[in-house]
Amino acid sequence: MTSSSGNGALATQSPPACAGSHDIPTIMVSEYRQLVFSNEALRVALFELERRQKIKPPPGVIVACQLVEDHAMRARLTFHNALLDEQHVVEVDENNLAAALIHYCIKEHIPIPKEAEKCLKLVDGSISLNFTLYQNGGEDQRCVTLIG
Repeated sequence: MTSSSGNGALATQSPPACAGSHDIPTIMVSEYRQLVFSNEALRVALFELERRQKIKPPPGVIVACQLVEDHAMRARLTFHNALLDEQHVVEVDENNLAAALIHYCIKEHIPIPKEAEKCLKLVDGSISLNFTLYQNGGEDQRCVTLIG
């Protein structure tokens, strides 16, 4: 670090010395990605899951999404069938929902970091799949881990 003295000469200063290595903070870098799925993309992912796991979402479009967490997280999805003018509420557990979204990403060639912590969140009424990668083995306690 340099500073100027009153006579125009430059004086050099060294940074303050650390008392010991225990005073040096741990350096940790994390990377965060968030994929927000439109209701239509979510519907397509769920119908693909239906074909693979025999889960039957009702016909129609998704008009509302909620994440509900009591003893386990699940998505509460409201489908509207315009032909019959009916609404149906379906709940999908977090593991099936995450599997559907990950499968959708693979099918659509959307890269997914395998080593990342993955969790579901609600963003402006849409379901998002969030990925966090940590350097030095860090951990984020605010994220519900779905796949380790």
